[in-house]
Amino acid sequence: MKKKFLFPLFLLLLCLFSGAANAETGKASGQLGTGEAILTEENRYNPIYYQEPEERYPAGSASKGRAAELSLEDCVVNALEQLQPSIDVSSYNIFTSEAGEVFFQILNNHPSLFFVKSSISYSYISNQVLSYNVKYLGTEEEIQFQRAAFRQEVQKALTWAASSSGTAERALAVHDYLVLECEYDYESYLNENVPDISHTAYGAWLGKQQSAMGTQKHMPVFWLNLALRAKL
Repeated sequence: MKKKFLFPLFLLLLCLFSGAANAETGKASGQLGTGEAILTEENRYNPIYYQEPEERYPAGSASKGRAAELSLEDCVVNALEQLQPSIDVSSYNIFTSEAGEVFFQILNNHPSLFFVKSSISYSYISNQVLSYNVKYLGTEEEIQFQRAAFRQEVQKALTWAASSSGTAERALAVHDYLVLECEYDYESYLNENVPDISHTAYGAWLGKQQSAMGTQKHMPVFWLNLALRAKL
């Protein structure tokens, strides 16, 4: 009789321990993780990185009123302008599968953020991005100097285009200014060694060099921002 009783008891204990093992696996799947997204010569011209950023607000902001909440784009841009190394985006429901494209859409929509490196890392939990970790092209002092020089150079282009009446005419005038003042960084392109700065608005305006394909994909966005916003 004792043997008959012990066998069902053994099965019951086995089931209990199996359930505990499964719970531990579920807990492991919710642990913190890290990932990265990098723009390379092979992927930096993917049209998805140049789409208009989707409007995103913190989860639950609809009940509080969106006027009181920062959009994801404003949150990221404000942090980048302050040269913050880490940006908390945990409340914006960004999935790891879209972490790179979300960030680079915002970055490419603001060419004046030329000092941000084209590679990021991010932390996540359960496929939800918690924060972006960013690096910058230079020290804080160097970047502040570059930003001042950049604004000054852009103002020259705006002055050049001031006599043009319409939006299209202003965009064309800025294009003509670039043609006169800049040249393709063709040598670096042939050597497959194009520096990050040649892919940026700063490289075109201050370095007077820009990547051949960078102009085709990146600079038109910049011209439209100049023509439509007319403020940098």
